[in-house]
Amino acid sequence: MNIGQLFAGAGITVLIFIIILAIGWMRIFKKSGRPQLMAVFPVLNIIEYSKIAGKPGWWGIIICVLPLIPYGENAIAIYLSGAVSLSMLIILTHGLSKNFGKGAEYTAGLVLLPGLFHCVLGFSDAEYQGAEGSIARKIYEEKQERENSETADDA
Repeated sequence: MNIGQLFAGAGITVLIFIIILAIGWMRIFKKSGRPQLMAVFPVLNIIEYSKIAGKPGWWGIIICVLPLIPYGENAIAIYLSGAVSLSMLIILTHGLSKNFGKGAEYTAGLVLLPGLFHCVLGFSDAEYQGAEGSIARKIYEEKQERENSETADDA
């Protein structure tokens, strides 16, 4: 096997991963009432992902831009910017899992196996509950109350 075949195989693997992740994100965007195609556009998808997770859109901009800032030969700044972006992305991922009614264990799955867990979240029966104090959360809670009162009336 030569180096060209190795890179071709790696490229195909990365492409498959990106397609699976995009499908999962499209379903998550649909469940949260956002246009599905926003999941395909770079930078815009992270901005919308932040909003779905209950954070402002500028979090997504910082996650995308911070690692691109030229720091020269300052290795500490380079590593620190990557660590900050990764930490913010993990916080967003936890917000996403909370807003779909999942816990920290699900966040770990989203971080460690993102393509798989985003698809599971997108295709499961988990409902988007919205961020704490948001209009989406109020609508979700009113819907739950109506369903509970209908169940109590039937009994």
